[in-house]
Amino acid sequence: MYNRLFYEDLAKRWRYEYTDRFEYKLKILEAINLLPEAYDNTTVIDVGCATGAVVSYFAELGNPSVVLGIDISSFALTLAKTRRQRNLNFICASVEYLPLRNKSVDTLSALNTLEHLSNLIKVLHEIKRVLKTGGVILVLVPNELTSSYGILRKLFGKYRGVKWIKRVFPDHGHINFFTPSSLIQTFQKFDFSLVKTYGDSFVWNEIPYRFFWDKISPKFKYLIKKCLQRLMKYKTILWFTDSNIFYFKKVT
Repeated sequence: MYNRLFYEDLAKRWRYEYTDRFEYKLKILEAINLLPEAYDNTTVIDVGCATGAVVSYFAELGNPSVVLGIDISSFALTLAKTRRQRNLNFICASVEYLPLRNKSVDTLSALNTLEHLSNLIKVLHEIKRVLKTGGVILVLVPNELTSSYGILRKLFGKYRGVKWIKRVFPDHGHINFFTPSSLIQTFQKFDFSLVKTYGDSFVWNEIPYRFFWDKISPKFKYLIKKCLQRLMKYKTILWFTDSNIFYFKKVT
């Protein structure tokens, strides 16, 4: 088991990597523009908020009345609380036991979170409990069909080759693995209906990332994504992208 220093070091790296990058902010802007009514004078909750970059983007780019970030790491939240924005709050809690009233949340986000949770069924029951009827959840998960680890796991996992695969291709701590169809089916079992989808980026973000996408200037990244915006809304595209954005609505 990892010790406390490991998690503290990990939290420090989170602060300056990944979610604080320009392309992640662009990703949130795309998600908000996909369903802007979900952020207009609403209560927005982000589960697994880490150091709070995502919730800060919601507060900056959307128009929510309340924005709340929830994470189990108290150290990550000390970094998150350094962000000073309107209506931005944080709570240290487990996603399996959200300290929120039944049907009290309009919009909930789980970005790069569900693939890391050991008790997914419990988490989905809890999300369903706190969301209002008609409330929406924004989900972003990696696509198992286009990740190097996911492809090899599909091919060789049944032959007990997973340990060998992990030595060559990191699984990034993922416990749950989703394809576009398997994620949709999972949420439908909990009485959620699919509202909208959006392909985050093509496979270039997975394989030659350091050689291509990471070298492009922010303005050019924005231009590329702007040109692809209409194309990325088609469901078929989800099968060729490395991660995908989904909006589900709670039916009952």
